[in-house]
Amino acid sequence: MAFEDFFRKTAKIVKKGVRRGVASSHTRVLYYPGCLTEFKLEKVARNYKSMLNDAGIRFFVLPELVCCGSPLLSAGYAEDFEEVKEKNISILKKNKVSKIVSNCPHCVKVFKEKYGLDAEHISKTLDEAGYEPGYEAGAFSYHDPCLLVNDGVINEPRNLLKKKGLTLNEPLLCKEKTFCCGAGNGLKQNSDSISGKVAVDRLKQLKSRNVVSSCPYCYLHLKEHAKDDPKTAEKQVFEMSEVLFDE
Repeated sequence: MAFEDFFRKTAKIVKKGVRRGVASSHTRVLYYPGCLTEFKLEKVARNYKSMLNDAGIRFFVLPELVCCGSPLLSAGYAEDFEEVKEKNISILKKNKVSKIVSNCPHCVKVFKEKYGLDAEHISKTLDEAGYEPGYEAGAFSYHDPCLLVNDGVINEPRNLLKKKGLTLNEPLLCKEKTFCCGAGNGLKQNSDSISGKVAVDRLKQLKSRNVVSSCPYCYLHLKEHAKDDPKTAEKQVFEMSEVLFDE
């Protein structure tokens, strides 16, 4: 399934239950991978569950939760979003969820700003818990996702990557001045050619051959378009857990 096709299908399934692993009644911290990770990046979801366990963080998942509704908001379906939101809030209250942890900045934003819940990106959770990845030297450029920067999550992913032993070659446009990957705000769905050109421009800015990001949207979009230009064809794009987690 093409990346853009995923978003077209998401709006049709957000009202259906999505299985998200095995729930536990002993904790109140929910790990929510988000639909993009759940459907297209199953290994990434498994990585993060293992990392949370390794960090000593007690968490659970909820099989009955559906999409957070972010694609519906982006597409202008406000009423449908409210229906999904009400359904999810009922499930979250029933299970006494006190905090949501997600590897998707889009989900975190929606849960915080539209649901009014305590939610944070998993890099912040792992960094504050003192997660220690196995050591492996290497040089990478880290791409700051726009939504993470706007949420103030800038140092946490870098802290984790540096604990891994990685040297980060920062581009000129990074941190608070980051450059969008091109996948956000409906651009990819409405003009894949333009969003692809934005991705190539961003990849050219990233100095290292190895590129890593902590957003599933950024990761898939940059990876998809790396081969579009001879100057970026040799780039290797990684999702953060692929770099941090040793199986």
